[in-house]
Amino acid sequence: MVIRPGSFKHTQTMCRMLLVDLEPPSERQRVIGWFNAISSMGFIVGPPIGGHLAGMDGGFRLVTLICAGLFATMFVLSCLLVRDGPRAQHHAAAAAVGESLTSFTDVDWLRIGDLMVVRFFYAFSVLLFRANMPSTAARLFGMTPVQFGYLMSMQGVVSAGAGFLTGPIERFCGDRLTELALTSAVFTAALTAASLAPSITWLAVALIPLCACTSSLRACGTALTLDRTPAAHHGLVMGAGQNIASVARLAAPLAAGTAQQLVSDRGPGLVAAACATIALGVAVYIRQAARSKREKQE
Repeated sequence: MVIRPGSFKHTQTMCRMLLVDLEPPSERQRVIGWFNAISSMGFIVGPPIGGHLAGMDGGFRLVTLICAGLFATMFVLSCLLVRDGPRAQHHAAAAAVGESLTSFTDVDWLRIGDLMVVRFFYAFSVLLFRANMPSTAARLFGMTPVQFGYLMSMQGVVSAGAGFLTGPIERFCGDRLTELALTSAVFTAALTAASLAPSITWLAVALIPLCACTSSLRACGTALTLDRTPAAHHGLVMGAGQNIASVARLAAPLAAGTAQQLVSDRGPGLVAAACATIALGVAVYIRQAARSKREKQE
């Protein structure tokens, strides 16, 4: 029962791919940021509604029926609102398995490999930090489930707000590589501060820039990866990015449990900060390499 929904749940990835096809390269990051912000609103509203419904008699069945109804609604809206673009014939042909494998080998993975490394380490660090966060916060700070619920809602609000500010942040930084490096530095510092927070208040304060940078890095990294990829391979590359995040999601709980057992309750956060530092080093290297290449061409 879990495998079938897991195989067909990637509606956000398909929506991002459609937005990328419709928007010019200069607007991709802003549009992706807005899309991520609207998606974050669902994470603000969904958990409390699902929690209340699940507590009712037959709540699980009710929640699954509502989710199925929402997917049916999305299907109808897609049929009514989404029109076939000039690449529709290409997508139909690429549905064949053989051609998909050929497209996979045609992608220059080495050209985007450094960005994929950054994506993995950031995804892994965030998931590692959050893997045991409820139990860790309860032991260290005596945080109750109600307090943690408010903390989760605050993170959703911050992520949504940062998504809407993706365009201004990009203009402030000047270019995407600079934004990647600066945001990476703030992300690493915020994650380290959150891992060493002495109280709930300091944890909440550290989570604000952490959530904002996570949203910004997601949009910036996606835009940079697409800039290096031909339009015909955008869907394949975005799917590969989702697979990298899935690998990080698979490994993070095991790593968090091991770090917590071998080090302390703060072990997962410290290991996550170390992974973020590695990603920061790669991001800085990418920016410096691009700058050196540009100076040689001039």
